[in-house]
Amino acid sequence: MKPIVFIFALLLSAAAQAQGVDWSPQGNESGGELLAEQAAYDVRSYSLDIAVDPEEQRIDGNVTVRADVVAATRRFVLDLDDRLQATEIRIDGKRASFEHEDDRLWIDPGRALQSGEAVEITVHYGGAPRIAPMPPWNGGFTWEKTANGEHWIGVTSFADGPDIWWPAKDHPSDEPEDGVTMRFTVPDDLTVVSNGRFEGRTDNGDGTATHRWRVTTSIDLYNVTFNAGPFVAITRDYTSVSGRPLPITFWALPEDLEEAQRQMPELESHLAFYEELLGPYPFQGDKYGLVETPYIAMEHQTNLAHGKDAMATVRMGFHYVPLHELGHEWWGNLVSNDDYRHLWIQEGIDGYMEALYAEHRLGKAAYREYVARFLRPGVSDDRSVVAPHPITARAALREYDPYLKGAMVMHSLRWVLGDNLFFEVLRKQAYPSDDHSDLLACGQCRLTNSREFIERTEAIAGRDLDWFFDLYLYDETLPRLDSKRQGGELVLHWDTPGDFPMPVEIRRNGRLERVAMPGGSARIDVGDDDIEIDPFYRVLRQAKPDPDDFGTLGAGDIVGLQSEQ
Repeated sequence: MKPIVFIFALLLSAAAQAQGVDWSPQGNESGGELLAEQAAYDVRSYSLDIAVDPEEQRIDGNVTVRADVVAATRRFVLDLDDRLQATEIRIDGKRASFEHEDDRLWIDPGRALQSGEAVEITVHYGGAPRIAPMPPWNGGFTWEKTANGEHWIGVTSFADGPDIWWPAKDHPSDEPEDGVTMRFTVPDDLTVVSNGRFEGRTDNGDGTATHRWRVTTSIDLYNVTFNAGPFVAITRDYTSVSGRPLPITFWALPEDLEEAQRQMPELESHLAFYEELLGPYPFQGDKYGLVETPYIAMEHQTNLAHGKDAMATVRMGFHYVPLHELGHEWWGNLVSNDDYRHLWIQEGIDGYMEALYAEHRLGKAAYREYVARFLRPGVSDDRSVVAPHPITARAALREYDPYLKGAMVMHSLRWVLGDNLFFEVLRKQAYPSDDHSDLLACGQCRLTNSREFIERTEAIAGRDLDWFFDLYLYDETLPRLDSKRQGGELVLHWDTPGDFPMPVEIRRNGRLERVAMPGGSARIDVGDDDIEIDPFYRVLRQAKPDPDDFGTLGAGDIVGLQSEQ
């Protein structure tokens, strides 16, 4: 098995850190407590103008930040990796003094900036950026070559933040409302693919060309990226549920063009599934694009990374990696976390969407098996999902369980609510309003958090669910279901702190029954009936299901990772 494929699979089972992914602090971490000097302003837009030299593995250029001051401050602070060197900084066109230390630019405006002001800061900088030690999780630049020896470049910054390659305010609470404009200058035999919409290419007459891209909506900054290589674009026509044309474009390497063409119908089925379940693709004003990358995958907004390993990796007969990354266009990009302690809204819900797709494509038995085989086994019983305070991305991944425990929270929530309410919750969490008149501007793109998720769910359900979310999101320990037979009675009891009225399913003589558990307990007259308790593991609890108990498909259909065969 290829190591990177194995690590990606285990990332989704919350065991990646044990398999080589390093979530320890690395320089200035992304997120966490926001500096007062950075809380003093809101970014409106970024403009990047960067020259990329693949032979020297170096970048040079400038970044312009436009921001609104919301509280008086005497310093303007941006994040930038110490590997890169700022050479000049200007505020509103005037040169400003600055210090670059501890991965931050401390900029002196020469006066106190006042609330209500609009400022423009341009940073000229360059250097050899960090080379990604294990993309996409330990990020940086990937300087690769194709089979034909041509340059093939990508950059990732998940958990690290954009400041590993350009100066920015590295915090998820401040997405640029007016988007990002990008200009990338590269050797003229390369094609650049980036986020947003393509706005043209200029041949500079010196062996380089400049490619212009623009994100027209807000964007979480770790999603900002570019890819350069000898790509060939293939396009499949698709009509969105909004009624608008939404072509699917895949920029692939020439040697993989045939395989890319084969996968296009399945990529369309992924998109149709999400649109049917959650509502329109959120970024119809930009594009739905994928690009072949030297690393396996990443959810870069409107520019999903789909690497060679992802193209060869299937579960239960479908390519789950691009399915997962596409889901982030709703969970992560349309709906973004305002702090990394709420990462489960992005990663947990999106991971659960894989099981829903298995159900959509293959039926209920496949859903149960997907949960039992790929989601439940990696859930920790010593970590909560949500931190009690703001945390960095690496701390969220190192110390909490937003991925698989978050996914299993959704599995159990479905059991509590029933399908009708549950799928209404999913859709309303993605799109609170059914009015999509501002869809082209992604008018419902927004930041969110766990409390907002809980309150919206309770409003839809029409009842208090704190007993559910308090335990599953904030408690480290999973509930244990105790059961015994006394005479002709079955006695059930949830062993967990506080009131936990989680209903339990039993199968009596082959017939399924839902047992209410007021106060966390129930006594049922069962006589000598044959009883199975929670036979389909509807509830996340300490007991683990045996995946083989749910397999109804043939062994040839449950393929797991191709490289395991």
